[in-house]
Formats: sequence, structure tokens, C-alpha cells
Amino acid sequence: MKFKKDHLGYIELEKLSLKNKEEINQLHSFTFLYLGKRYFFKEAKNVSQSYNELIGYELAKDFGLEAVPYDLASYNGHVGFLSQDYMKDGYVCLEDLLVKYYGTDEEKNNLDDASIMIRDTFPYESSEKIISDLVRLLMFDIIIGNYDRHDQNIIIDTNNGRLAPVSDNELLLSDDAMYGQFYAFRITPDDKITLDNFLNYLSSDELFEFARKALIISENNIESVMSRVEKRIGHPMIEPLKLEIIKKFTDYFHFLLRKIDKEVEYRYTLKKSR
Repeated sequence: MKFKKDHLGYIELEKLSLKNKEEINQLHSFTFLYLGKRYFFKEAKNVSQSYNELIGYELAKDFGLEAVPYDLASYNGHVGFLSQDYMKDGYVCLEDLLVKYYGTDEEKNNLDDASIMIRDTFPYESSEKIISDLVRLLMFDIIIGNYDRHDQNIIIDTNNGRLAPVSDNELLLSDDAMYGQFYAFRITPDDKITLDNFLNYLSSDELFEFARKALIISENNIESVMSRVEKRIGHPMIEPLKLEIIKKFTDYFHFLLRKIDKEVEYRYTLKKSR
């Protein structure tokens, strides 16, 4: 996106000639036309959170997921983030599919019930790819500590039978998500401590992949991610905030490694006792 930015790297939207501005009040956001392209702005709760979508984009690339690219932006003093409007014909949110299949999405916002619906709605090859994509998305959310994955921001591209590019990562490193307590999207309708359940749910190959993918939040890679974010916004990140993010990710990375080791040890002990 080619926009002029302020001294902190934010695009000041109030200085642009925005056309067809449409408010999305529930999200404190809006879409608008600018130079023939439609964009989406979402307000963040604070400066730290405004960086998170940019960090999430870089981490998704390192994980191997296609993701929506963002820039920092502000509007009348409210900080947030900006992307081109990423919704396309054929994109359907998981909530709509669950409601259509079950008549409701209450208690259905979980991997087990979603998998039943997906297998009954899509051809076999597409359904297995969507479910595999969904498991990998949950891996990603757990690794980045993203609490806010739910059936409204899980988007299926019905054109190719895959998940659409990842978005809505602004709540990464959430206190609700880190250290084993999360998540809006669950494995079963009644699970509570989903990190332990999720690790137990994974096959041996998937557990190995999870451990390998967790390296995206190792200290060296997080420092690389911060550098890429700075390059994208054309300005250094606020230094105390940058150091805080690196420390939180590093601490969380070591926590995940301990959890993975514990799960591997449990499986080894169980196998040995048989």
C-alpha cells in the first residue's frame, strides 16, 4: 500500500479523500474507497495492539500460512491497522455454514462439530483439506497466543475448498490465551484447558510439526519479525514496546517447549507400559 505516513509509521486516514465510507460499528471499523481500491480499517485498543496484525502477518508467513497484509493506520487520533478489503465472492465464514447445517452455532464452535459439518457439506478431497487447514490454523493460534479465533473470523474459500488467508490476529499474546488458558474456538464442545487437550489431540506427526513450527516465536526469529515490521512501516518500533514483545514471545516459547516435552514423555511412558 502506497500511502504517506507520520513520524511513527501510521497512515493518517483523515488526511485522505475517502469515498464510500461504510461504518462497521460492532468492530469500531469501516471500509472505504481510495484511488479505485476498497480498504478496511479497524481501530485497536492501544498502540501495542495496532502492531499485532503486522506481527501476525509476518509470523503467518514464517509458519507457512497465507495471510492478509496490514499497515499501521490512524483516524482522527484513533490508532489501528489497515488492509485492502480481503472479502471476495465465494468467501463464507464458518458461522454461516454451522448455522445452515445445525440451525445454530451455539456450542458448535469447535473442531469436532465443524469437522462433521465440513465432511457433510464439501466433497471428500476438499473437506479433508479444509479440516487439515483448520488444524494448522489452530496450531498457529496457539503458537502466537491468539485468543480470538472463532467461527466468524474463520473464512472458507468455496472457490478452491481451502481456508481463506489468515486475518484477525490483533489479540495475539493475549493474557487469556497464553499459558494454557484459551480459546474461543475449541476441540470439543466442553473442553476447558485447550492447550493440553490440543496437544493430546494431535497425532505424532502433527505434534512434531507443532514443535517445529513453534520455532517461529524463538527469540532470533521474533527479532527478525520485528525488523520486518519496521521495514514495512518505514520507522523503528517504539523500543520499550519492541523489547516487551520479544520477551513475552520468548517466555511463551519456552513454556510451549516444556508442554510439548511433557506430552512426548507422557506418550512414551504410555507406549512403554503397554
